[in-house]
Amino acid sequence: MVLGEENSEIAADIVGDVLTFSTRFEPGQAMSNRGSTAPQNRVFSPSTSGSSTASSLSGSYALPFDADVPVYDGRPVDGTNIIFDVDSDLPYIDASLTRYPGEIPSGSFAVIACTITTSTQNRTPNIKVNFNIRFAILLGTPA
Repeated sequence: MVLGEENSEIAADIVGDVLTFSTRFEPGQAMSNRGSTAPQNRVFSPSTSGSSTASSLSGSYALPFDADVPVYDGRPVDGTNIIFDVDSDLPYIDASLTRYPGEIPSGSFAVIACTITTSTQNRTPNIKVNFNIRFAILLGTPA
């Protein structure tokens, strides 16, 4: 349970004590998994291969279920911090930051970018919030 505006309660996908970020459901899975706390066949981490790519911030509010979640490397290069202005560089993030190869190492510091959508449900609380991952920027890794 998450508190929303004016102390209203909303539901979210929380596994243990972790708020989850996700892509869209695989076609055919959305209806069969309704009501379960952790949908089967749902990916909760960046995929290492998929038939879709996500290089643009425009378009859909959520990545397709089989998309590679873009991870950009925002760490300093040769001791020099990367200059990234959210207002001017975000629409061109693919040209502004290089991609980080592979999975984000455990214990790293990263920014997760997501779109947030809400839906109504037939149980209390009646509003559910979804965090649709778009990309991540790696800012630091463990020493």
